[in-house]
Amino acid sequence: VLLLHGNGGSAADMDDVSGLSELADRGGFLAVYPQGIAVGAGRPFWAAAGRVEAGVDDLRFITDLLDDLQGRLCVDPARVGVAGFSAGGGITALMACDLARRVASVAIISGALYTEPGECRPARPVPVLAIHGTNDEVVPYGGRRPTVEWPLPMLPLPVWLAEWATRDDCPGDPTVFLDTPEVSAFRWSGCRDGAEVVHYRINGGNHQAPRTIAGRPIADVLWDFVAAHPIPG
Repeated sequence: VLLLHGNGGSAADMDDVSGLSELADRGGFLAVYPQGIAVGAGRPFWAAAGRVEAGVDDLRFITDLLDDLQGRLCVDPARVGVAGFSAGGGITALMACDLARRVASVAIISGALYTEPGECRPARPVPVLAIHGTNDEVVPYGGRRPTVEWPLPMLPLPVWLAEWATRDDCPGDPTVFLDTPEVSAFRWSGCRDGAEVVHYRINGGNHQAPRTIAGRPIADVLWDFVAAHPIPG
């Protein structure tokens, strides 16, 4: 399971706060924390606003990283899951589009989901988990129109999710499987090749990863989703 930090964050921070390494020790899987690069005097970032941004090709970086990990360690290539926060979530979404034969499933937390030129055409249905707060001030739940500072638009999250449900050939509308004042959860199921699209809407949540969802540590929620969705065949 790869877990990507947000812009300005670090791999070490994700390791410290996520709880994923402790769960990996108990569950017998590898927890990996890629580190974004800083360009010039800037902060570490991910190229989430385009497949190549500021000369950085993070999709190539992730491909090279997977090649290295799978060459040195005991990795089942059908069971690689990727999760990311904010800009890390944005590049994770691009992996679902472009690296569907390498990445079994994706989990996107407060993801910076830009709409860039060029279509998203994954090579196979990709299971998608999205966690997002309705009061996110950095990546608005209702999307963002293009401006001079933000030239690429962001779709409202429900629209983005519905588009993924269409890509995955999910029939009908999502069902509600959890509804509390803190969190509401929706699932598109019955999708092609066992894929599904799941959304945890953090009611009133801001731009941060919740520590727990419905009383469960977020690392457990991420791992359960990854473990349930290997690449078929």
